[in-house]
Amino acid sequence: MYSNRIQRSYRCCAVRTASVKTVFYKAAAFLLALVCIAGLYPLAVRAEYTAETPRDTVRVGFFAMDGYHMMDEDGRKSGYGYDFLRLMARYWDVEYEYIGYDKGWSDMQQMLENGEIDIGTATRKTPEREEKFDFSRPIGSNECMLTVRSDNTSVIEQVYTTYDGLRVGFLNGNMCNDDFDTLSKEKGFTYTPVYFDLVVDMEKALRDGQVDALVSNSMRDARNERVVEKFAPEPIYAIVKKGNTALLAKINAAIDEMNAAEGDWKTTLFNRYYTSVNDKNPELTEDEKALVRWYNAQSEPLRVLCDPTREPYSFMENGEIKGILPDYFKELAKYAGLSYQFIPCRTREEYLALQEDESFDIAIDARIDEGTAESNHLGVTAPYITVRSAKVVRRDFDGEIQTVATADQSSSGSMEDAYAPNAEKILCATWQDAIQAVKDGRADAAFVYYYMAQKFVSDDTSGSLVYTLLNQPSFQYRIIIAPSISHALAGVLTKAIYAMPDKTIENIASGYTSYSVSDMTLKMLVQLHPMATLVIAVTLLMLLVLLAALTLRVRVQNKKLQDALEKEKRDKQLLDKLCIDFTVVYDIELNTGRFVPLKLAENTNADVILNQKRETYTNFDEYAHRYAEYFLSEKDRPEFISWFTCANMEKLLTQADRATYHYKSVPNASGQQYFEAQAVKIYSEQNVFHILLAFRYIDDILEKEEAARTQLQRALDEAQLNNEIISAIAKNYCSIYRIDLQRDYFEEISNDDETHRLTGNNGCASEKLYQLCDATVVPEYRDLVRRFMDVPTLAERLKNEEYISTEYRMCDGSWHSLRFIAKKRDEAGNVTHVLCAVRSISSTKRREQDLRFAAEAAKRESEMKTRFLATMSHDIRTPLNGIIGMINMGNQYADDPEMQQKIRDKEMESLRYLVSIVNDVLDMNKLQSGEIKKQEVTFDLIAVLRDLNQTYHKKAAEKDIRYQVAWDKDTIRHPFVIGNPVHLSRILSNITDNAIKFSPAGSTITVWSGEEQLDEEHALVTFVCRDQGIGMSEEFAAHAFDMFTQEKVTSRSTYQGTGLGLAIVKQLVDRMGGSVTLQSRLGAGTTVTVKLPFKIGKQDDLKPAAQVKGDISFKGLRALVVEDNELNMEIACCMLENSGMEVTRAADGQEAVELFGKSAPGCFGVIYMDIMMPRMNGWDAARTIRAMNRPDAEIIPIIAMSANAFSEDIMDSRLAGMDIHLAKPLDEAKMINALKQCIAERSAVKLRNDL
Repeated sequence: MYSNRIQRSYRCCAVRTASVKTVFYKAAAFLLALVCIAGLYPLAVRAEYTAETPRDTVRVGFFAMDGYHMMDEDGRKSGYGYDFLRLMARYWDVEYEYIGYDKGWSDMQQMLENGEIDIGTATRKTPEREEKFDFSRPIGSNECMLTVRSDNTSVIEQVYTTYDGLRVGFLNGNMCNDDFDTLSKEKGFTYTPVYFDLVVDMEKALRDGQVDALVSNSMRDARNERVVEKFAPEPIYAIVKKGNTALLAKINAAIDEMNAAEGDWKTTLFNRYYTSVNDKNPELTEDEKALVRWYNAQSEPLRVLCDPTREPYSFMENGEIKGILPDYFKELAKYAGLSYQFIPCRTREEYLALQEDESFDIAIDARIDEGTAESNHLGVTAPYITVRSAKVVRRDFDGEIQTVATADQSSSGSMEDAYAPNAEKILCATWQDAIQAVKDGRADAAFVYYYMAQKFVSDDTSGSLVYTLLNQPSFQYRIIIAPSISHALAGVLTKAIYAMPDKTIENIASGYTSYSVSDMTLKMLVQLHPMATLVIAVTLLMLLVLLAALTLRVRVQNKKLQDALEKEKRDKQLLDKLCIDFTVVYDIELNTGRFVPLKLAENTNADVILNQKRETYTNFDEYAHRYAEYFLSEKDRPEFISWFTCANMEKLLTQADRATYHYKSVPNASGQQYFEAQAVKIYSEQNVFHILLAFRYIDDILEKEEAARTQLQRALDEAQLNNEIISAIAKNYCSIYRIDLQRDYFEEISNDDETHRLTGNNGCASEKLYQLCDATVVPEYRDLVRRFMDVPTLAERLKNEEYISTEYRMCDGSWHSLRFIAKKRDEAGNVTHVLCAVRSISSTKRREQDLRFAAEAAKRESEMKTRFLATMSHDIRTPLNGIIGMINMGNQYADDPEMQQKIRDKEMESLRYLVSIVNDVLDMNKLQSGEIKKQEVTFDLIAVLRDLNQTYHKKAAEKDIRYQVAWDKDTIRHPFVIGNPVHLSRILSNITDNAIKFSPAGSTITVWSGEEQLDEEHALVTFVCRDQGIGMSEEFAAHAFDMFTQEKVTSRSTYQGTGLGLAIVKQLVDRMGGSVTLQSRLGAGTTVTVKLPFKIGKQDDLKPAAQVKGDISFKGLRALVVEDNELNMEIACCMLENSGMEVTRAADGQEAVELFGKSAPGCFGVIYMDIMMPRMNGWDAARTIRAMNRPDAEIIPIIAMSANAFSEDIMDSRLAGMDIHLAKPLDEAKMINALKQCIAERSAVKLRNDL
């Protein structure tokens, strides 16, 4: 323990001595540098600059090579060669044109010879090249290298026998080719050369195994390759065509300036793309001084721009631009000798407008890279400030950030997205407002620039705000030069940046943020306090003398420490005896976290981390954290780290003298993985809290405990299984009692949860059972139950049975079953203990009743169907007999035209009645089977009602019935609704048909409708039909909507019908989400009310139907008739030909599509299409025709002809692109009128748009 402290003391003294020496030597070196600079300052030779000096444009050979010339998908360039060119542009007013990225190095040489480019780079000198080109100053150095694939282990570095026979890839025109040949001859190995024009092709050949190795220079980025040989190191140069001395002089001048100002830039660039970075140093040339003098001599100084809204970085105050960046530029301009004036702008909008219009010469707050600057023709300096980010919160805030205050400045980035991506953002006008929102508690945090945070926190006199410096994001600011200004100014300002004192930014910032930089360098100290330099030197000398005295004192004390160390060794031996069961013991001071290992067994985890890895730690918390990372699983790590914090152990040992913790680690070298840690308090006083923390392995103990635990768990599992089985059975019972028959004693068992236990309720069994019987059983069952509950006779009754049971009804109407189950028998087989279980059987009784009701309902339905079949037989046979009789009469009166017409009218009337019967039956069948689809369109409700009123006005008149609309009650406010107009028509038609059918001549039928708006999008429409017919009895009215119902069987001969009309109405209304009610009185008439909800539509969604005007001739019109039934085809063709049409026939949808597709546009004027056909049905055929890319496909009328007349069939026809749906049997007038309607509308897609 003491030896470690001595070592720390020695290290501390050594550090202090080194620090003093470092400061002293820095001061001496700095003073000497000042003298040298003053004595060696050169005399300047004046040079002149004029505005007429043109900017040079130079064509550069930019061939692709990883690490040297690179360009991404967006055209952004990078690499050693590109950065070299951009460095030259700082000291040379030049713009580059990059040529030949898809070429190779040999192509670049040829292009330079031919005058296609002006500069080539990355060139080594050879006699042949010196005859063709002029070489610049060196721009770097490289050497040749031999590389193989990284997974190639057969070629061994400098074992030249492994080089023998390699297939080696070379780049045409590369000097390394000859150097490698020389190497092979010197080392005595052979190879097969393979030549390439492009680097990428050469690298691909190596990856694909076409060559074994590559020879190239070290400026190539050899990713996924292994270097096995480097040879022939030489400088590289920029080259120009022989004799182009003017261009070469400019290149050399720029290189000289780079050498003077940019420090070791070659190493910087090489490190940037091949290893690491950085160093710089400045001084103005005579040309640069001339440039500065020229701009200073102009009538107007250079205009300088910066953002006025980023306090303290830059802001306006009393009409003057202030801030860290403007103050820094003022110092920069002093050093460069530049005259300037700041452009006053008060808002960010003004600032952005000036940038957009390029109404500036210099902008000092640009976040821009070299590539962007070049693409915008801007000069750009090196970065001069890195702006970091900070988080500002209230001092009392400690939690997850839920809300973030931010300002509306797009250039400020999105720091809050990086650090609080899920937080709610509060947008403020300015950053001051955002910070105020944090201070007021309206936001948890604000993310701002670092110095902004300093200023805001410093200005907060209440001290309620604090800030935290963040590593990312950070931004580098540069100074940009406008396109109209010489970009050589970028070099002048860059040199000034490099020459500025190291802490200039921090010193300026302190004036705005009340922040003092404590880390002041010796250089700054001398600059700010030159008069105190001598005093400092004397002080340092005194410190050296003091240090010598301290060293002597340490030597004197060393003997005492050595003695203490010997004592510590003896203490350690004693501790080892006491801690024989523990492998690791620590002495820890919890307040500071300092710890010393007192015992450390070999091959333990602690031995690995402390001795073998030789890592050092400042406190025990850090050590415990690293231990967890090495040896604990990710799942167990957080708990381990939390327990072994000094704060937690102090808390535990404040409450007790000992604390224990168990954990599992990865197995150590001895295979041990289960450990116990014991923390024992030694002593605590004031700010000192010493403990011993000891560790031992407990794998053997846990192994025994695990075996016992496994055995116990197996027993518990068996008990749990038994309990689960009992629980599953017991859930069927509402009461369970355990009864001792010999003692007439009961115990109640709980079955409220998974675990069954005695409730504590016990006593005399007979008394308890009789009490329950009298209190809960209905009187008519009590005697039966009391006899069954007789306890003395239970043993006899269960002698040959395992259980007995009875059923009874409770006072609350429910049914229960009582069961006695034999639980235990004596040696003679007599029952001694039983279980009494009571369960509810009400559901079983209800199912029995439901089955009876269902049987009765099925019987009634069967009777109704039997009656329906009988009536259908009557209703169908009656018109059929009439048709047969009419045909016989027609044969008798063959020569009587008038009689023939009457006969045909009667036949047609009978046929229509037959069709209505079939339609009713099929409609009801579809409604009951659920095959009706929900289809909705926008339609004109007023138009539907108007058509129905017109139709039924005529029908009523035929029976001498007055049909009227109660207009005073009709209140439809939204005529255009979304729903199923076909279902609505069917509902109202069935109701009105019944009204006419059951009303006598001379009576009146009154209809009206009304609307109630439910909300902005829905309305409830009510339809009422009131007649003065025969009415219904109250008994029949309750079943009026049942199927096959008519009040009197004898009424069938008077009022024809299936008895399905109102049943269909009920089914359709229910499907549309409405309701239907019926009020009737026998002999006084019936009133039917239907209420249906609709979505409110718009007139724009409905194209109004056009009206047929005048008579239209169809003579010569070509019609395509699609029908698979020959008889129906003949009938349809005959009807159309009677109107003068020319008919083309198709047997199915597929043939129709083919005929239409082969015909010329406009050939067919109409298509009559059956629906149900082989190969392709009518709907698919219509969709296919509508989808054809020809002018008549969208407008040709397509009329459906189908025996399917259900509402969904009509809707499906509309959805398929058919214009009108005609139900069979066909009617010639309807076929012609349908075509007239289509021609009048001239829009075959009207209904599809509605849908």
